[in-house]
Amino acid sequence: MRQLSQWLEHIESLHPSHIELGLDRVKAVAEKLDLLQFSSPVITVAGTNGKGSTIAVLEALLAEKGLSSAVYTSPHLLRFNERLRIKQSELSDECWCEAFAAIEKGKGDIGLTYFEFTTLAAFYLIKQHSCDYVLLEIGLGGRLDAVNIIDNQCSIITSIHYDHEDWLGHDLESIASEKAGVIRANTPVIAGDNQVKQLISPYTDTNSCYAADNIDEIIPDYSLTMELPFLGKLHPNSLRSAVLAADQFNLSFSEEELKRAFSNVDIKGRWQKVYDSPSVWLDVAHNPQAIENLIGKLSQHPEITEWVAICGMLKDKKALLALSVLQPHIKQWLLVPTTGPRGLSSAELKQKLPFCDEQNSQIFNSEKAAIDNAISHLPKNVGIIGFGSFLVVANMVEYFQQKTVG
Repeated sequence: MRQLSQWLEHIESLHPSHIELGLDRVKAVAEKLDLLQFSSPVITVAGTNGKGSTIAVLEALLAEKGLSSAVYTSPHLLRFNERLRIKQSELSDECWCEAFAAIEKGKGDIGLTYFEFTTLAAFYLIKQHSCDYVLLEIGLGGRLDAVNIIDNQCSIITSIHYDHEDWLGHDLESIASEKAGVIRANTPVIAGDNQVKQLISPYTDTNSCYAADNIDEIIPDYSLTMELPFLGKLHPNSLRSAVLAADQFNLSFSEEELKRAFSNVDIKGRWQKVYDSPSVWLDVAHNPQAIENLIGKLSQHPEITEWVAICGMLKDKKALLALSVLQPHIKQWLLVPTTGPRGLSSAELKQKLPFCDEQNSQIFNSEKAAIDNAISHLPKNVGIIGFGSFLVVANMVEYFQQKTVG
């Protein structure tokens, strides 16, 4: 009998492509296994950035009302089991193995990618548990993403910016059309801001569409100042999008309920503080918009007078260019490698960053080496921000967890 790690290796070996957009294959298997409909309302979240944060806030809001949720997100940071939470808890390896066995048996000779196979397994597990709401995060794009085989009663599009352009298009209008593919006719749509609302407007003729920017007009009792204590950790549009989505299901919240719910949101790898002396934060910012958002997060800490960046990035031209926006805020760059077909060695990364020279940058062969170098000699007024690809940040989260335990 396969263990979880063996199942994941097996699933990864089944299909030659890591990504193959299209719904025909995954939908055929879902139909065979009766996985296309859930008995609870579904809220689907798409967008370039802010999906995981918005879902986490929505999950906390539902819990504040005593309502349960099944939450599917991707990718995971440290453990595969993170991808699915039922009533705010991860499921066991054994549950996942049972689900994988069911998908393997049900798919017959239909080829599935890793994401399609694991998404169907998540849907299989969701159907086994009774929850009040189902919250689904799109993996890539929207229209042709495996998650989009499920019809929703409300959709959220958090942001539209450049990322995964080889699959989604090279201009914002094309990217918007892909993300708007999650919208269902005659259902409410929440846009992360007015720019998103404008970009998706060609696809919302039959929908009521609300922009998070305008929440105080839609929910007059909503206090914008109430958000202030949470803005270092959560983007205001994530808070507002989640509240607006809940409002579509006639869920209203007092200011105290909102504060409690927002306080309970904990997302690893999203502006996560992992060390105190010196102060270290980690963030999975890896595309232009997310990198620009880091500047606002840095500004939330006036006690930090200088910043050191530990950074590992994939071969994404626009993301690499966006790093120049951070340059005025970073005193020293410690560059680490990424792996895989789109990976960059630390030396290659340095070559692609014209602002890096011998004085303001160093290259390392691992996240551990860069971290050890940084925390060994920095004073308290210097902060460290570790960011970049998910795997780079995951390695750093794991390192600091072990360091804390040790």
